Amino acid sequence: MNTYWSFRKMSMERNHSFQHHPKAFHVLGPRHISSPGWRELISSSWKDESYKRIVMACFVQAVYLLELDRQENRNIETALASQWWTPFKYKLVEVLVDERDGSIFAAVLEWDQAAALADFIPIRPTGAPKSVLAIRGTLLRNPTIRRDIEDDLRYLTWESLKGSLRFDRVLTGIKSIINIQGSKNVAITGHSLGAGFALEV
Repeated sequence: MNTYWSFRKMSMERNHSFQHHPKAFHVLGPRHISSPGWRELISSSWKDESYKRIVMACFVQAVYLLELDRQENRNIETALASQWWTPFKYKLVEVLVDERDGSIFAAVLEWDQAAALADFIPIRPTGAPKSVLAIRGTLLRNPTIRRDIEDDLRYLTWESLKGSLRFDRVLTGIKSIINIQGSKNVAITGHSLGAGFALEV
């Protein structure tokens, strides 16, 4: 019979394994980068190209983890993806899903004004995009491997991703974001196959 204490022990063990997961932000994430604070009002970290690259890489890692969280049925308490955007004061507003296999291949992140205000950042730092479309690369796991490899082969064969269902979704997504936020407030980033999509749209 499960008592309160046995349930509590199982919960603590689950949280312990979650905290030490090899893809957790504090384990795999960048070591020498700080979360935005009130100093951003004086000197924005987003003006530093190295900082921008690191944050964008974190956002792409978040998209890989959104799909892995989905595949491994992680709940809100144990999901890993949000750890990769929260420190930078962004929030998830949309995921792009391949309807053929249900996999998440891209995500739209947006500046989280409420989280920023909680850390005494009343305005978005100079250079920080209002919205980011992040696209992951090939994930060699079922069920997404088939569609990922199809797009890899498309690119190797025709040196283009046009005609891909995912390309159409990314193009529609970026146009929609730009219509709302304006092109100067939007960034697009990707890794591997995702970088191919980002470059072509």
